[in-house]
Amino acid sequence: MKKLFLLFLIVFVSKFSVGQDTLAEQVVDTCKLPAEENNCVYQSVTVEQPAEYPGGNEAMNQFLSKNINWPGCCKDEYQQGIQGKVYVKFIVEKDGSISTVEVLKCPVGGKAMADEVVRAIKSMPKWNPAMQGDKFCRMYFVLPVNLKIDNTPSKKKKH
Repeated sequence: MKKLFLLFLIVFVSKFSVGQDTLAEQVVDTCKLPAEENNCVYQSVTVEQPAEYPGGNEAMNQFLSKNINWPGCCKDEYQQGIQGKVYVKFIVEKDGSISTVEVLKCPVGGKAMADEVVRAIKSMPKWNPAMQGDKFCRMYFVLPVNLKIDNTPSKKKKH
């Protein structure tokens, strides 16, 4: 009985794995088309020139520091000592605008923190879009935003 169950489990897992590989191959094949012929969203590791915030990472960190209202947005979380990274995934469109912002992970009990990070990201200026070949293309971007409790009186935000 144990051998039969183990055999079933192996067949089930291998069948599931093949399905995932096939789906991944389909996505990659679609992205091999010229950028203007598809609406593919590239990953940063597969695109020739990744999207970039105007002025680079330092300018993006400054923007987030100024535009995330931490701890003001989340007084309850702050008072409870909730802090940590909010991982957000979004698409940088062909024109540099931000779309499809979603939270991938946030600290337990940090919903207001996550909502504030999403709000700030949606308010970002247009990025320099990604390029594949000589065409602009869409690109996924995953951004960890670290909201920490800082006990220093002069600093309230830290990224």
